[in-house]
Amino acid sequence: MYAQEQGCGNAINCQSQLFRLNVSEQAVNDMFGNRNVLNQFGAPALEAFLNSDMFQENFVTEYPMENAIAFPHNKVKCLREKEDGDPNFADVDCELPNLCSDADIPEEARVEICLQLPCSLLIEDFEQCRSESVARPTNITFPRPISLKDIELEPTQSEVLESGEIQSCFKLKKLDMSLAVDVSFETEDDIEYPQIGMDNINLNLDGERDVCVRLKVDMTQSPPISDFQIIRGEGDFVSDDMIQASARAATFTGLEGYSEVTQNIAKNTALPAMARYLRPSVEDAVQLALSSAFQEQIALHTSNLDSFNGLNQTLPVDNSILSEVGISNLMFNAHVETLECSILKKELGGLPNPHSCRELDDVPKIKKAVKRLEEAARLYSGVSSERTRTKLNELTARINQIPSRRQYAPRVATIANMIQSNQDNLDIIEGLEFMVDVNEDDIGLGVGLIGICNELQPSSFAGRSIENCPIEAYFDLNEFNNLFRRMYETGALCHQGAGDYVPELNSQGQQIYNSDGSPRGSGCLFRMEDDEDGMRCFLNGPPRFDYLAESDTYNISLDTVGCFRGAVFLGQGKIGGDINFDIAYTPEVCNGGDFCLNNGNVNWNVVPGTARFALKDSSILNGIVVGKINDTLQETLSESIQIPLTTEDSPMANIPLVSEGRVDRGPGYFGMCMQPQPE
Repeated sequence: MYAQEQGCGNAINCQSQLFRLNVSEQAVNDMFGNRNVLNQFGAPALEAFLNSDMFQENFVTEYPMENAIAFPHNKVKCLREKEDGDPNFADVDCELPNLCSDADIPEEARVEICLQLPCSLLIEDFEQCRSESVARPTNITFPRPISLKDIELEPTQSEVLESGEIQSCFKLKKLDMSLAVDVSFETEDDIEYPQIGMDNINLNLDGERDVCVRLKVDMTQSPPISDFQIIRGEGDFVSDDMIQASARAATFTGLEGYSEVTQNIAKNTALPAMARYLRPSVEDAVQLALSSAFQEQIALHTSNLDSFNGLNQTLPVDNSILSEVGISNLMFNAHVETLECSILKKELGGLPNPHSCRELDDVPKIKKAVKRLEEAARLYSGVSSERTRTKLNELTARINQIPSRRQYAPRVATIANMIQSNQDNLDIIEGLEFMVDVNEDDIGLGVGLIGICNELQPSSFAGRSIENCPIEAYFDLNEFNNLFRRMYETGALCHQGAGDYVPELNSQGQQIYNSDGSPRGSGCLFRMEDDEDGMRCFLNGPPRFDYLAESDTYNISLDTVGCFRGAVFLGQGKIGGDINFDIAYTPEVCNGGDFCLNNGNVNWNVVPGTARFALKDSSILNGIVVGKINDTLQETLSESIQIPLTTEDSPMANIPLVSEGRVDRGPGYFGMCMQPQPE
C-alpha cells in the first residue's frame, strides 16, 4: 500500500533475490487469526488509517441510499404493552421494522404504536375524509444520496477482541451531512395520500459521539475484510435537537397545489410530528451511510491477494537500514556495553546481583570507560549501527543526570554524531525491489538488492521447496557474496578503510614499513583482536561464502595481505605475512527462528614466501606464535554468526514464527522451514 501511495513505478530489475519467503495461504490466515499479530499490526494499522488525512479527505463524498426503510413505530411503548400483558400485543414482535404497514398486526396495536395524522391535514378536499380516516406513514425513501460534507475523528483505543475481530474506537468530534427524505402513506380504502418529503436536511453534530469500527480479517478470502460494523456508543447518535433544528430549515415537497392555509397547517402540525418519529430512521440512515463510507474507503486499500500477483515494487532505500551489518559494529559494541555498566554502577552505587554486567572482567569508572570508547572509535572508524547510535544518545542523557560526570557527556555525544555521519555516507545498495507472487497454494515475497542482484539469472534456490512446509525461508548465498563485495568496496565490511590494499612504496617500488614493522598502505583493514597492537590484516578481496558438500557445512574464506601483530609475549614474537583463513560453519536454526552459523572451525595458512618475523618456519618462536595465533583466531573468528529473522530488531520480529526443524542445505542456498507460533 505504501508503494502504491508513493506512486512508485513497477520495474522488474532483479531476477535473483537475497531472501525469499513462501507462505501457504492457510499459514497467512493462521497468522492473521493470531491475536498477537493482530494486536501488533492489524489494530494499529486500522487506527492509523482512520486517523489519516487521506481517509478523512476521501471520506467526504456522497452515498446513495437506494432501498426504502420502514417508517419507525414506538418500540418502547410496544415492549411496555407486551410486558404488561395487553392481549392486543400478545403475538406482536416489537423488533419487526415494518409493523405499521403489516396488515397482520392487529389494528388495535397499530393505533397504539404507529404515527397517525388526521386525514384533513394532508387532503385538500376535506369531504374525502371520513371521521375515522387517518394517514399512517409506512415507508421512507431517500430521493438523493446522503452527502457527507465534513468529519473529524479522534482515535481512542484499538484492540483485538476475543472473537478475533479488530475494533478501533474513536470520538466523532465533527460531522456535517445533508440528506432528503420522502414519506409514503398507507392507502386507506379510496383515499390515496400524497407522498410528502423534506429536502435540505442539514445535520450538524451537537456534541462528541463515541463510535467503534469492528471488522474481521481473513486473508484467504476476497475481499479479506468482512463483517464490517459500526458500533454506536450510549445515547442517541442523531439527537431530537438535531432533527428539529434541521427540520425548521428544511424545504418541503409533495404539498404543491394545496392552498397556502393547508400547507401551513401541514408544516406546523404534521411535519414536526413526523420529524420526531423520523429521528430513529435518520439515525439508522446516518449509521448506514457512515458504515458504507468506512467500508468503501477500507476496501480501496485492501483487496484479494491475487491482485498483487506479479507485482514488483522498487523503493528507494536509506542505507542506514543496513547499518547493523557493518563489521566494525561487532567489536565496538562491547565498549558501549562496558560504558553502560559503568554508568549503572555509578547510578546505583554498585551493580545489582545477579546482573549481566557482573560477567565483565572489569567495570571501570565512567572516565576510563569513555576513554576506551574513544579509542575504539578510532580503531573501528566504520561503526554505523543505528542501535548503537541510539544507545549512545541514551547514555549521554544518563551521564548528564550525574552532576559529577557531566563533563563526559559531550565526548559520548561526539561519537554518536560520528556514527550518524558514517550512516549518511553509506552507499551499499541503490534500492530494494519487492517481488510478490501469488500461486494457487502459497504466497511468495522476495527481496532483491538493486545494484547487487543479478538481472538475468534467478537465485540458486529457484524451484526448491521443503515438502508440506507452511512457511519456507530461503537465502541466496551468492547474493550474500555480492553484498560482501559491495560492503568491502564501500568499507562497511572493514574496521578501517575500504577496498583493495594499495601499498605505500618507496622510489624503488618496495613496500614501506612503519617503525614497528607493520606495512604502510591503505585498504580494507580487518582486526582480529580488540587491541591497537593486536593482529590485523588487509583483506585481499571480499570474503566468500561457499557450501562444502563433503561435510554439509558452509565455509567463509578470508584472504588477506600485510598481516601484522606486535609482540606475542615478553616483548618478543611479532609476526607478519599474507594469511588465508577458512572458517567452516554448521548452519542451523537458532533462537526459535533465526539463521545461525555455529561451531566455527578456523583453519589458516601463510602464503608461501610472505612470512615475516616469527611466522617464518626458521624462527625459534614459530611454534609458540602459531599456538597463540590459533587461540586468538579460534576465540574471535569462531563465534556464531546470527542473521535475525524473528527475534528482536529483525524484519519479522513481531510475527510469531518458530522453527519447524527442517532445513534445506546446498550450493548457493540455505532454506529453513518455519511455522506460525501457537497462541
